[in-house]
This record gives sequence, C-alpha cells and structure tokens, in this order.
Amino acid sequence: RNSPHERLTIKMIRRYYTAREKVVPPKLVTGYDIMKTLNLKPSPLIGNLVKDLTEAQSEGNIHTKDAALQYLKERLAWHQEKIKNRGGRWVSSN
Repeated sequence: RNSPHERLTIKMIRRYYTAREKVVPPKLVTGYDIMKTLNLKPSPLIGNLVKDLTEAQSEGNIHTKDAALQYLKERLAWHQEKIKNRGGRWVSSN
C-alpha cells in the first residue's frame, strides 16, 4: 500500500504531466525549418518566431505544418516592420 504522502506525490506528478500535455503543443516545425523556409540566418529572431508559433498553437489557431509556415511568414513581416521602426535595431519581443 501507498502511504498518504506517496499517494499525494503520485497525484501531483500525474497532474503535472497531464497539464503539461495540454499546454505544450506538438512541434510542427523546428528552428531549422524556419531558417530554411524563410531564408533566415541563425538569430534571436528564430527563437521569437518559435515562441510566437507555440503561443498560437496553444491558443488553438494552428494545427498543421502548412498553417504554421503561413503564420510564420506573417509574423516575420511583423517582426521586420518592428525592427525597421526601431531604426534597424533588433529588440526582443519578450
């Protein structure tokens, strides 16, 4: 038999992993896919695009790789406009 402490620990661990599965969506594209498809070099922008995509997936807006790539093209244009408006200086979107 499990002690009350062991039962509580098991319950907490199960809850953690169940909640994590609901929040963290499956990875549809990688940073490499983004660089290749959008013809980008490694930079902080790639990480920001990955973060943007993860958030959109978590909100239930993106479900396929094609939809993800289309979304990333739009986000890239948004980030580029943001950089342009800051005089060409990169500023993280965090």
